[in-house]
Amino acid sequence: MKKETLILRLLPLTLLLICIVTGCSAEKEDSPFSIHKEIVLQSLMNNSLEEDAGSTKDSVFFAKGDKSKEYTDVWKATVKSAGRTFFAEPQYYPNDDSKVYLCGYAPEAELTDNNKVAYVLDGLKDVMVTDEKDGSLTDMFWQEEKCFEFSHLLSQLRFQVCCDAEGLLKGLCLQSIIIEGTQTEATLSLTNKSLQFKGARNSIVGYEYSGGDRFGLDTDYVPVPNAIMIQPGVPVYLTITSQTASGGETRFEHLPVVFHEDDGLPLAGTSYLLSVKINTKGTVELSSVVTEWKKGDNGFGVID
Repeated sequence: MKKETLILRLLPLTLLLICIVTGCSAEKEDSPFSIHKEIVLQSLMNNSLEEDAGSTKDSVFFAKGDKSKEYTDVWKATVKSAGRTFFAEPQYYPNDDSKVYLCGYAPEAELTDNNKVAYVLDGLKDVMVTDEKDGSLTDMFWQEEKCFEFSHLLSQLRFQVCCDAEGLLKGLCLQSIIIEGTQTEATLSLTNKSLQFKGARNSIVGYEYSGGDRFGLDTDYVPVPNAIMIQPGVPVYLTITSQTASGGETRFEHLPVVFHEDDGLPLAGTSYLLSVKINTKGTVELSSVVTEWKKGDNGFGVID
């Protein structure tokens, strides 16, 4: 048999084998276990994010492990409108359908071998954590029951200040509000969602005049900029300083704050609006108002 004839007879068989192999390869790629599926999450932050549809929101972080509560990596993510959460670098489900374990936290901190992250609190950090969730290629994170809900682990203090009529005539201004009695070294355990504090009790600045326009007081309450995050569950004290237009300064030191809780101490995840009225006779009227906290639940307190 001629070589050319043999080649012609074998050609259809060769083409058939190629088609079969190609078909099997395509079928394999269409398998749910070989398609790269990007991981997309849903997050809930207790109204801590504004409702501007389509805008970029907070950055959060997810400790990732191949086993429950054994985290080896940290993935940065961005929470967008409606809670849609995307990783800074795309992450994918394992093709073998094995589980991915995630635990969310914020703000950014380095993960240690024992699933802990450490913070030095400055009054502006809002420490949050979620339960652990697991997902896989056939049990994805987009499901409602797998939504990551970020819980606030600190207490929030917000202030509003006013003065009496005489103080208004004298041009009374707020100089500072100092919060005393809290520890600022904190360690968050992702294993049990607990926040442990250590070190000396320090002062946190709630407000301090640093030049520029003065914080002039009125007979109506004026909100103080910034919400301050503090250690929960400990006695809190305030030192408040005011100054008249002529330079006369008055300082009210170590004023105890009593919160309307069973033990009189601030609760984690609770916001307290503290109202301060400064009188020119050298006294302070202190009261509390319940207000909505955009980063957590509501609360109320009183300063005695």
